Amino acid sequence: MNRILSTVIAIGIVCIMACTSSAQERSWPSISSMPSMPSSGPRSGQCQILDRHLDNAYEVLLEVVPASDFTGYGESGVLEFGAEWRRVAFFKDFLMADLDLDLDFKSIIFLKSAGLKLPDQLLELSMDMGWTWRYVNGSALQVRVRPGIYSDIEKIDSDAFFLPFSCAGIGALHPKLSGIAGLELRIGFEREVMPILGLEWEISEWLRLRAGLPESRLTCFFDRYWRSYLGLDWRSDTFSIREKGSFDRDTITIEDFHAYWGLSYSLTDEIQLIGEIGSIFSRGVEFGRQEEESDDSVDIDKQVFLRMGIGGPF
Repeated sequence: MNRILSTVIAIGIVCIMACTSSAQERSWPSISSMPSMPSSGPRSGQCQILDRHLDNAYEVLLEVVPASDFTGYGESGVLEFGAEWRRVAFFKDFLMADLDLDLDFKSIIFLKSAGLKLPDQLLELSMDMGWTWRYVNGSALQVRVRPGIYSDIEKIDSDAFFLPFSCAGIGALHPKLSGIAGLELRIGFEREVMPILGLEWEISEWLRLRAGLPESRLTCFFDRYWRSYLGLDWRSDTFSIREKGSFDRDTITIEDFHAYWGLSYSLTDEIQLIGEIGSIFSRGVEFGRQEEESDDSVDIDKQVFLRMGIGGPF
C-alpha cells in the first residue's frame, strides 16, 4: 500500500512539473484574472492572502481511513464527513474594518471501539467570524473567533461549547508575496495555543504556494477546468465526550498530519469534482480525565486515506 501511495504522489509531482513547463503555451485565464474576495474599497497595496483568495466557496468531502492499529489496544477504521461554506456573509467597513462569516461542519465516525470504548461519532458545528482592519500598503490586522459545538454526538451540553479565537498580522511583502503570523487561543482544548504562520506566493500565473502552519499547499492550475495540488495539514482538535463503562473521561483529542495529492475538475461553473489520496501519520488520541491531572494518550499507526467530494463557488 505504501508503494502505491508513493507512486501516486510521484505522479502528482510530475503533473505539477508538467503544468509549469507548459503553462505559457496555454490561453486560458490566469490566476490574476480569477475572482477574488471582496474588499472594502480600492487599496494601493495588493495582498495575496486577502485579495487573491482562491479556495472554494463551499466544499463537501468524505474521507475514508482503513482500519488502523491503536497501539496496545485494537483496530478501527475512520469515516470523516466535512462541509465548509466560506464567505456566507461579508460586510464592508464594519467598525472601520471588513467582517466575514464562514460555517463549518465535521462528523468523525469510528467504525469500531478498538478496545478503548471510542465514541461512536464526534461532531463539530461552528461559525468562523473574522474582523479584518486593513492599511493602504497591504498590511492588515485580523481577529477571528470560532464559537461552536465540539462534542461526542451522545453528549451535547454546555460543556460541548468552545470558543477558539485568534489574532494575526498580515503583510504584503511584494505584489505576489504576502505573509501572516499570529496565534490561536483555544481554551479547553488539549493544545490550547496553535501557531498561525505562513506565506502566500503567486509563483507564476499557473503555480501558487501556500507554505505554513497549520496548512501548506502547492497548487497548479492546468486550465479553467483542471487543477492539481500537493498538501500538508496539521490537525489537533478536542471534543467533549460521554463516559463509557469504567472509562472516566470527559474529552478526547485527535491529532494527526495529512500529506496528500489532489486533483479537481470543474464540471460546471458551480460544481467542482474533488479527489485526494495521501498518508495520515503522527496520529494519536488523547483522553482527558475528570478527576486526574494526567491524560491517557494512544498512538495510532499511519495509514493511507482517500478523500472525495464536490466544491465550487456560489
